[in-house]
Amino acid sequence: VFFVFISAFIFYACEEFSEVGTPPTFGTQVKFDRVVAIGNSITAGYQDGALFEGAQQYSYPNLIVQQINKAFGANISFVQPLISEPGIGTRLRLTSLTPLSLQQQLVTGAPKNSTHPAPFNNLAVPGAILYDVFDTTDYATKAIQRNNPFFQIVLRSKAFGPTMFHQAKALNPTFVFFWMGNNDVLGYAASGGTRGTDPTGKLPTPDVIFQLLFRQAIDSLLKINTTLRIAVANIPDVTVIPYFTTIPWFIVDPNTGQPVRDAQGNLIPLIGIKGGQPAQLRPGDLVLLPASSLIATGYGLPNVPPFNQLPNAGKPLPDDVVLDANEVTVARNAVQGFNLIIDTVLANPTRAGRVVKVDIYSRLNEVKATGLEIAGVKFTTDFITGGLFSLDGVHPSSRGHGIIANEFIKAINTKFGSNIPYVDVMSLPGIQLPTTSIAESKYQLPKIPAEALKGIVDLFVSK
Repeated sequence: VFFVFISAFIFYACEEFSEVGTPPTFGTQVKFDRVVAIGNSITAGYQDGALFEGAQQYSYPNLIVQQINKAFGANISFVQPLISEPGIGTRLRLTSLTPLSLQQQLVTGAPKNSTHPAPFNNLAVPGAILYDVFDTTDYATKAIQRNNPFFQIVLRSKAFGPTMFHQAKALNPTFVFFWMGNNDVLGYAASGGTRGTDPTGKLPTPDVIFQLLFRQAIDSLLKINTTLRIAVANIPDVTVIPYFTTIPWFIVDPNTGQPVRDAQGNLIPLIGIKGGQPAQLRPGDLVLLPASSLIATGYGLPNVPPFNQLPNAGKPLPDDVVLDANEVTVARNAVQGFNLIIDTVLANPTRAGRVVKVDIYSRLNEVKATGLEIAGVKFTTDFITGGLFSLDGVHPSSRGHGIIANEFIKAINTKFGSNIPYVDVMSLPGIQLPTTSIAESKYQLPKIPAEALKGIVDLFVSK
């Protein structure tokens, strides 16, 4: 999962055309004969709260393989565990921009190619944490224990290998996309700091465990064969994605999208829980996207006119939909720690020549700060209108995957001397918008069914 995430996102439009007229080449340092992807929900192509074929075809590793095949006349196979429409998960659909409203799709899809006679090339499992790369728990048992069907859907049978790593090894890959670790912090953040992936189940994965597992993963992959090369993405700051930034810490008029102020012109804070007691939120506290449906019924609002007309006015927002400033620091420190570990492991001379880092962390921060323009279209980290993230506020849109793919391509070309052409981001489908236009206001309080995003949180923090 992000990432993760979450998520990565910069592409300079001028670079998109910089290779025109230059014959494509693999370069002498890399071969793409057999490609494998190891990751979580982002690498799997998860969008809009579900995994479905219409989104999987735009997963960033699949887009990169398509670019290689088209440019080189190659026929590289990249088989993914395809899911029929409308997918597995809680599929969200945008029904209105004014007011901003989403609905969930209740029908469930099913695996389409579960009889594929070999491990899938895309071994990304939505909800997986770094520990899962080597976890030998039976896949069917794990699906029940973690309340996550994707382990069994993607990995299927131990006949293909007892772990994600062993299934990758069975394909004897020459190139691996590796993006794991997002969920080792996202689970904590997405639950408002109430759950986690450390031994206590309350915090992000400890650095010492992350270091052990990450080093083991990279070294084990490199031992598969001497030809193998790896592109490794680092961990973005999960707190800058729309899931955490759409709803402000203060009260907003749902009709105008403007802040509600008191008689002195001050912002009126939402009410949350701190130290087990109701308390006003403050700048630096992040209100999570699932809080939108709660606020609409009065949670977080004072029990005074006009809010007292709502049934839950006066009740604080639950702890699991607010990431307070201290918890934000915990999450960001975890990201910084993970990325330092990634840098240190990849810089070791025994590995450095065969691995390349894709700096998702820095790129997402740049887009958060200034946006990204491609062919006259500006991408931002704003919910829905930014175009970068899908409707769940966590996973990239199809165009977001194109931008991620181009970051990988840029890093691979620079490191290994290849000349893979960039993905034409604007040729990929954007978010399908209703005919109504979005209101011209800074803040939107999305109308999202209360249960629609629960599956997202459970996916990240299942353990």
